[in-house]
Amino acid sequence: MTDKSSFEIADAATRNSRKKREAALMLPALGFCLLLSPLVGAFLPKDGLWGISTGILYIFGVWAGLIILALLLSLTLGREMQGD
Repeated sequence: MTDKSSFEIADAATRNSRKKREAALMLPALGFCLLLSPLVGAFLPKDGLWGISTGILYIFGVWAGLIILALLLSLTLGREMQGD
């Protein structure tokens, strides 16, 4: 078994923190890509669930998912910033 030095552990923690910050920066771009094409046809009358267009349901589903992802990222990044 190889023991990791404190430098290797700190380096891994820094990489992990950097990956989370990069994911937080990419979240708006992901949202833009997911929401761009449905916005074009979302307001055309179509059959959907409970009389609501499937495009509208998709938009609000993606919107809710982005909010949840942003919340989770902010909680993990907040914990890391307090630990520094």
